[in-house]
Amino acid sequence: MAKGKEDGDFLTSKGSNHLQRRYMHWGRIVEDVLDLPAHRDVVISKCWIVHPTAVGFRRSIGEPKGQIADYRFALHDGRGIHVREYGDHYRVHWDMVDPSVSIVTHLKRDAPHIYMLLLGVLGVSAGALLGGILSRLMRRV
Repeated sequence: MAKGKEDGDFLTSKGSNHLQRRYMHWGRIVEDVLDLPAHRDVVISKCWIVHPTAVGFRRSIGEPKGQIADYRFALHDGRGIHVREYGDHYRVHWDMVDPSVSIVTHLKRDAPHIYMLLLGVLGVSAGALLGGILSRLMRRV
């Protein structure tokens, strides 16, 4: 397996028919991705694999990273496979919690920076709302 740029492994057929044959099934890709740490991308050339929706992945959203689309597949244990589609390849990794299982837990464990941002916005909004209510109550006294 040739090493990719800093964030993923390139599993394509460059120089090897073995890799071409091996990665024609999403099941094998998922097996290999699950052997890696969470969020570690594996890069798969689109020319060697069917579209993710053809094998049960659902269209989803994800943090913008230049992708065309995102797809997800929830595993029986609550983890999820996340596929990001680019022009000529897919980037595949696993998440600790699939969003369909629990969006809040997914954000806490797989996207904590977004979770903290949302908590901050919620806190500021609640503070502003409470401040407005208390201000009106104080004017009545």
